[in-house]
Parts: sequence; C-alpha cells; structure tokens
Amino acid sequence: LTWTLKNVAPGARGVITFTVYVDAGVSAVAGVTNSASYTVKNGPTVTTNTVKVPVKTGSLSVSKTVSGTQTNREFTLTLTELTGKLNGSYALTGSTQSAVTFTGGVAELAIKHGETLTVTGLPVGVTVRVTETVPAGYTATYAPANTVTVAEGSNAVLVTVTNTYKAAPTDDINTMLGVRKTLVSPVALSPKTFYFTAQPVK
Repeated sequence: LTWTLKNVAPGARGVITFTVYVDAGVSAVAGVTNSASYTVKNGPTVTTNTVKVPVKTGSLSVSKTVSGTQTNREFTLTLTELTGKLNGSYALTGSTQSAVTFTGGVAELAIKHGETLTVTGLPVGVTVRVTETVPAGYTATYAPANTVTVAEGSNAVLVTVTNTYKAAPTDDINTMLGVRKTLVSPVALSPKTFYFTAQPVK
C-alpha cells in the first residue's frame, strides 16, 4: 500500500493508522508481519522496524448425539472452510487424535455418540460448514445450524449433530404365512371355504 500526502506544512506532525483484514489463508501460527517506509520530498527512504501481529484465534466444537437402538458406531464429519484457503494442522481435543489437518479448506473427523470434538487455533472470522456422511437408516440434523463463523475467545462455537436411527420396514414378498383351520363338530360337515384377512401390526 502506498499513500502520497500533499501540501504538508513544514514541521507538521501526524499519525497514519490502518486496519488489515486477513483471510483463512494466513496461518494463525505465523501471524502477520509488517513494516513501513517513508520518503520526505527527495530525501532518503526510511524503513521502520518490522512488527509481527498475531492473528486472533477461536475454536469450533462439534458434538454428537445418536438416538435409537444403533448408537455404538462411528460417524464421519467433514469440515469445509468456505473460501478453501485454510491449510495446516490444528489442535484437536476430545478425540484419540491430537490434531486435525485442513487441506484446501477441508478436513475430516471421526466421532461417536456422546463425544464432543474441539478444533482450536482457527483464525477468527473463518466460516466452516459441518456435514456428515449419513449411514443408511439414520437421519441427521444440525443445531443451531451446520454453517458457523469462528469467533474470538475461549468459548468455542458449537454445532450439535443429532442422528436418529430407524430401521427400514421389511417388505419381503417371499415371506409366507401359514394358517391351519380346525373344525370341531359332533356331526359331519360338508366342505366349506373360509376366508382370513391378515393386517400388519404397527
């Protein structure tokens, strides 16, 4: 960035300030370094010292709740940073893994019922979408939403993924139902046809 200040009176003093917004492509570990140079009229160019400014960070937590009879299984979550610029490894708690790696803005997590996984050190302001590979027989809902923005501070933004298991109905046309009819009578009966109605029990 270059600014040209015109019509500055001799001996005048002032301060120039500016704010830089970084995207997900900036490493929270490396931070942002900057320096400035200035030239007065035809004088020499003077460069200031280089200053390193840390990138503000926050955390993302994902919790898992499974209802139904099939709760003891592992689910795969995909975290997608929407600009696709987030890369590198970030600390992970609540899992047997100690870190999760984003490549091109995408990372995967394995999670089970009752677990809460937290990714720390994410740059503040990045937006992450949480999606799941939903196994057959399950539904998935996300609360408060599956797309959230990381905020500064120790309180992680939370996405709760709830799965409900419901076994698919069995419609097997090859299933046979056998019925035997027995008549008890003191006198002989002539042959007769009886009809039965079978109804499913819900």
